[in-house]
Amino acid sequence: MELIDELGEVGQKQPIEITADDGTTVEGHVSQSIYEPGNKLRLEISAGEDDGYQRFQVRADAEDGDWPTPHVRGRETGNDDWTDLGTVADVEVETGHRTNTEDMDVQGEADPDAEE
Repeated sequence: MELIDELGEVGQKQPIEITADDGTTVEGHVSQSIYEPGNKLRLEISAGEDDGYQRFQVRADAEDGDWPTPHVRGRETGNDDWTDLGTVADVEVETGHRTNTEDMDVQGEADPDAEE
């Protein structure tokens, strides 16, 4: 499932925005990421308190190799109980990291196309 793979690649401290199917938008930074392919996915997200929530969790457990759509729940400021917000409808991950190594300068190697 593409959604599970995308969420599984999210690392700690990455900015993320998730929209739940109830219309709630979760925006914050990943504080914990656990992904065991074929088994489970857990993301803990720390968010601002503008909407009353301080923490969110996205989770899914595979059953016989099949993944359900991950569920989103939130914990309100000052409350120990989680509120179910539904399933993930949309995800936007801001990488902010350079992943294309072909574009990177490698120290100690000369650029063969550079003029001397």
